[in-house]
Amino acid sequence: MNFITGDLSDVDGIRTFRSSAIRLALTGTRPNEQPSAPSGGAPADRRVVLGIRPEDITLSTTPVDGHHPGKVFVSEPLGPDVLVTVRVEGELIKARVPTPFGLGHDSTVYVGLNPNRLHLFTASDGTALHAPNREERS
Repeated sequence: MNFITGDLSDVDGIRTFRSSAIRLALTGTRPNEQPSAPSGGAPADRRVVLGIRPEDITLSTTPVDGHHPGKVFVSEPLGPDVLVTVRVEGELIKARVPTPFGLGHDSTVYVGLNPNRLHLFTASDGTALHAPNREERS
């Protein structure tokens, strides 16, 4: 699983994860699983760790809205799949894609994270804040 540390905040009323590499609207989280202020008021800004499995990440060779540009760092053939490590603003993110994968080191790709498949944990102690439904694979 990929683990990316960042901040959780509300941007224009939308719960958003931001790190040095990723900015992502968390449309896949359910309101009761989003951290809130201790008083039960407005959601609090907080440091979190986003987790996402390589098979829940897509790669594109052309820009796609909501995808993050990066460079292929290494690709590892794994039978019918390839585990591709991409450097996005200093973060190494692994994606599992079907073979053939014809791009080499330093090729530009665009990384998409499926917001319905994200895990969120507190950065301080690893408490789970959100886990996707097993049935949600869209």
